[in-house]
Amino acid sequence: ATQFDLVQLAKDVIDTYQQISRKRNIDCRLLTKFPSLMVWADNGMIDKVLFNLISNAFKFTPDHGSISVRIDKFDNYARIIVEDTGSGMSEDVITHAFDLFYQGSADSHKGSGLGLALCKELIQLHHGTISASSAKKQGTVITIALPEGNAHFNKDELAHPVNPEETLNEVDQYYTVDLLPVFQTRDTEKNQSTQWGNKPLLLLVDDNPELRGFIKIKLQEEFDILEAADGMQGVEQVFEFLPDLIVCDVMMPGKDGNAFLKVIKADIRTAHIPVILLTAMTSREQQIEGFRNQADAYIIKPFDFGVLTSTIRSLLANRSKVKGHVSANIPANLRVHTSKKSDLKFISDFRSIVENNIPNENFSVEAICRELGISKVQLYRKVKALLDININEYILQVRLQKAKYYLQHENISVAEVASKTGFSSPTYFSTVFKNKEGVSPSVFKGGRSDH
Repeated sequence: ATQFDLVQLAKDVIDTYQQISRKRNIDCRLLTKFPSLMVWADNGMIDKVLFNLISNAFKFTPDHGSISVRIDKFDNYARIIVEDTGSGMSEDVITHAFDLFYQGSADSHKGSGLGLALCKELIQLHHGTISASSAKKQGTVITIALPEGNAHFNKDELAHPVNPEETLNEVDQYYTVDLLPVFQTRDTEKNQSTQWGNKPLLLLVDDNPELRGFIKIKLQEEFDILEAADGMQGVEQVFEFLPDLIVCDVMMPGKDGNAFLKVIKADIRTAHIPVILLTAMTSREQQIEGFRNQADAYIIKPFDFGVLTSTIRSLLANRSKVKGHVSANIPANLRVHTSKKSDLKFISDFRSIVENNIPNENFSVEAICRELGISKVQLYRKVKALLDININEYILQVRLQKAKYYLQHENISVAEVASKTGFSSPTYFSTVFKNKEGVSPSVFKGGRSDH
C-alpha cells in the first residue's frame, strides 16, 4: 500500500469513459467537495475496482441515463459511491451480488458473476467494505469504504506494495470486455507466453474472457496457464503443447466442451490428459454425458474456488502416482499404468519401436516421431506424462536391460553384446554399463549365476 490522491484517481478513470459517454449521451461525472483526498491503498487495485464498477454501470444504464462517482469522508473512512440510473437488481440478485459466479436470471442484469466478487476481494484486502443497494428499474448504488491512514496495514503490506503491472495488468480485458469495441483490449491468445518453467501446465478453454482471466489470476502462482477462447482453438493448443491438465467449459459456440472432450480422449497423443468440465449445466443427464465422454471431473457453477484448486491438485497427484504402478515387460523404474486403452496403445507402440531398434546405434528420437507421426514436443510431453522419464534415458535403460539379459543368458562376448544393443563400441558400452550398474560387463557376466 502507498499513499495517493483518490480524487485524482477517480478523475483519471472517469476520463477514460468520455468517448462512450458522449456516444450514448450518458452523463458520467465525478461529484466531490474535496479538491484532493489522500488515502493509503494499492493504487492499481483501486483503479481496477473503479474501472469495473463504472463498466458495470455503463453496461446496465440505458442511453441518455446518468452515472455518478461520489468521493466523500464518513466516520474515519474515505467513501467511493458509484450510482447509476440503470435497470437495477431484484432483491434476490442484490442478495447474491458479491457471490462468486452468481448470475442474475433476468436478461436485464445477467453477467459473468465475476466482477463484483473480485471487487469485494480486492476491497477486503484493504480492510475495507463494499455494499450494494438497488431495486428493479431504479438503478444501483455501490458504496466502498476505505479506512483512513495506514494503521490497519501490517508492516509487510506497507513495505511491499503490490505492483499492479505484475498483478492485474495481464487481464485488462477482464474489466473492459462489456465495452468492446469502444475500448480496445489485448488478444491474450496471440500474446500469451509459450515459455514456461517447471510448474504444471494448465489449459483453460472457455469463451468467457472474464472467467479465464479470473481463474488465471487465482492459479498462476502454482501453475503455468495456457488459454483458448473456444473448443476448436482448445484442440489446437492441446496438440501443440500437450498440457498437464485441462479446465474446459461445456457451453461454447462451435465445438462445445463435450465435442472437445471426445477429440482429446480419442487420440493416443492426448488421451492421458485429465479434463475438468466446468459448467452451469446441472441435470443428471448432462453430467452423465460428460463422464461418458471420459471427463475426469465435473464441477458445477457457482462453485467454491477451493474445490476447483483441490480437484486440480488431486488429479495431478493421481496422475503422478499411477506412473509408478507395476507394468510387466519393462524395467521396474520404467513402470507405467493407465486404464485408458489409447494410452496403453501409445505406450505399446512406443516400446515396440524402441525395442525393435535396440541394435541400431543410429536410432534417434526423430525416428520415433516419424513412426508415431507426432512432433518432438508432443512425444517428449507424452512420454514424460506416462512414464515420467526422459526419452533418451528410457532408450538407454532398455538397452542396458537387454544387455544384462544377454550377459546372463547368452554365451556371447562383451563386444557382441555391445553390438546387439546398439552401443557404438565395446569400450563405450563398458563405460556406460559400469557407470549405471556399478560393475563392468565382464564382472557382471562372470557372476551371472548370482543375478
